[in-house]
Amino acid sequence: MTNFLRSANVQRHGVDRGRTALRRYPRLAAVALFASLVAVAATPAIASVRDANRWAVLARSSDPDVRHGLELDRGDNARQAPAQAVTWYRRAAQRGVPAGEWALGDMYWNGRGVPRDYAQAAALFESAAALNFARAQEALGEAYDYGRGKPMDHLRAGALYRQAADAGDPVGEYFVGTAYAGGSRGLRRDDARAVYWLRRAAAQADHWAEEYLASMLLSGKGASRDPATALVLLQRSAAGGFGDAMGLLADMYASGRSVAVDTAQAQRWRVSAFKTYTSGAQDGDPYAEGKLAIYYHRGWGMARDDAMMWRWLRDPVAQNNPGAEITEAVAYSLGWGTRRDGAASLRAFQRYESQGWPGGMYLVGLCYTTCPGIENYPKAIALFQRAAAMGDADAMVMLADSYESGTGVAKNEQVALQYYTRAAALHNSDGAEGVGNMYWSGEVGGHPDYATALKWYREAAELGSTSAMIDIGDAYYFGHGVPAVDYKIATSWYQRAADAGNNAALFDLGYMYRWGKGVPEDVPKALTLYRQAAEGGSSAAQDALGLEYESGSDAVTPDARQAETWYRRAADAGNADAQWRLGKMLSGATGEPPDYIESAKWLSLAIATTDNEETKSNSSNLLAEVLQRLDDDARAEVAFQLRRWAYGHGLTLSFGRSSAMPGIHGLISAIAQASRSQHSVQSLEKVAK
Repeated sequence: MTNFLRSANVQRHGVDRGRTALRRYPRLAAVALFASLVAVAATPAIASVRDANRWAVLARSSDPDVRHGLELDRGDNARQAPAQAVTWYRRAAQRGVPAGEWALGDMYWNGRGVPRDYAQAAALFESAAALNFARAQEALGEAYDYGRGKPMDHLRAGALYRQAADAGDPVGEYFVGTAYAGGSRGLRRDDARAVYWLRRAAAQADHWAEEYLASMLLSGKGASRDPATALVLLQRSAAGGFGDAMGLLADMYASGRSVAVDTAQAQRWRVSAFKTYTSGAQDGDPYAEGKLAIYYHRGWGMARDDAMMWRWLRDPVAQNNPGAEITEAVAYSLGWGTRRDGAASLRAFQRYESQGWPGGMYLVGLCYTTCPGIENYPKAIALFQRAAAMGDADAMVMLADSYESGTGVAKNEQVALQYYTRAAALHNSDGAEGVGNMYWSGEVGGHPDYATALKWYREAAELGSTSAMIDIGDAYYFGHGVPAVDYKIATSWYQRAADAGNNAALFDLGYMYRWGKGVPEDVPKALTLYRQAAEGGSSAAQDALGLEYESGSDAVTPDARQAETWYRRAADAGNADAQWRLGKMLSGATGEPPDYIESAKWLSLAIATTDNEETKSNSSNLLAEVLQRLDDDARAEVAFQLRRWAYGHGLTLSFGRSSAMPGIHGLISAIAQASRSQHSVQSLEKVAK
């Protein structure tokens, strides 16, 4: 192993990795992956859960026509016969039996035994609700909530849910609980009240309530953290056929959150969730279709397939499913299986917001900061402020980010800390991590307070933040806020984050094996981890592979072509270290054939994108030497390449009042400014999981 390789890696890992910079940008990809947290509060259950709920309600009816219909619906004596069940439910409905009216309406709502007809379903629900049939009151609430068969009216929906809940209906109790949890349907956010109503619903074996209550108990929202009870609730919910519970169990076993890491269990639950959503989607359930679309994009339970993602998004988007609308918006913004289209993304977010769903105002503001071609920070800040005033923790985090970095507002670290703290009080992991970052960097008090930072990182990690797990690992790696450096504990935290799918953690874990820190030195294993992280999009891992191939080692034969390939991938993703190394390689300084135009391009980008003064100085000095070798035409080509790179990465360049096209140094300044206010590829790779 060469001294060059060791010193380069030690320097890269030894420099504090800019927590503030990594926290500065919105977590747009994460919004799509967790869209169900918003959608779940207003979505009918997927097939097996939905049918079981209907049958449980009807089993309490003494009406003979309803009972006969139930037997056919359930298939008590033979195969299920939903079309024949409809006939008997209709007979009961025509006699004014509320259970029959609701049952027939539920069949129309779900397209079971009859063509789906929301208007007919809503009319039947309304008739039964007028007779104080609690489940019909809840169902009519869904019609108003979704605008299916009734005008969209979340306040009216909330009132109907409360009527049903007061009568002891578990689905009504569930919806009231989620309304308190999200501060929606006319209710102010109140986690304690949310837990109260969810406990009532879960006590009646409502599988959706079991899953939602478990997620609150895992994070300590509205009640003390209770992982043991949460695990029992999730297992019950999953056994009842609820895919979201299966997915959360998969996440827990993958990340080691409140359970021992078990990758086999994680994969088993992930595949089970995929099969459950597939079954529901094939039955036409819009929520299952939206979830299945996300699973196809992530490659959970099958190979990644964005074409299938779009196929399964069409129907739930047309039915105003909120989770599907968010996924569609993010897919357009990030180019999942399509070209990036900021305007289409904004329209999807605005459609979601116009329907009054929780978080809509925040999401539109988020789009104004990240969606390509429509950036407008004044509009974004105004929307974040309105949403934060209504208790939206994500909006608070975005305001904190903005005040911390001075993006769109005057820089004010005290205001940033206040917003992070308010979000953390609402059990927002980004808020807790943001407070930790400010203490770590010394933005609070004028000097680093690692012990306090570590306390906040632990809180964020308990809330599921994989980047906070890395932060804790870093604290032990550097010996900050802990009694002493402890590479073994550091490695365990990197492992935990890596098991949860964080590519940055895979790179960190590989680094520990590469240099034998906390684990036996194992270069082949380290390179495998680097490659996994690199293929997953980690530019740091791509840069590390470039270093390995450039210098060579006992496990790697020097290969300049491979080194250049990995450097290019990392450099094009915006990694300033890789841009500097690639620029240096192409300058001829390392003995490779020079390409001065390409060298000048990458050195310029390194200067524009780095926060490291040494990298900036080295790149500036070498750029000056390279430019001396270029004539005016060649310099013009460098400027053209810089503009093309910037526009290709969604950066909007501003050149002030000058109408003249700037030279190389003017472009460096413009790219640096745009990079500070743009959603970077590096921040995406850290949060996309």
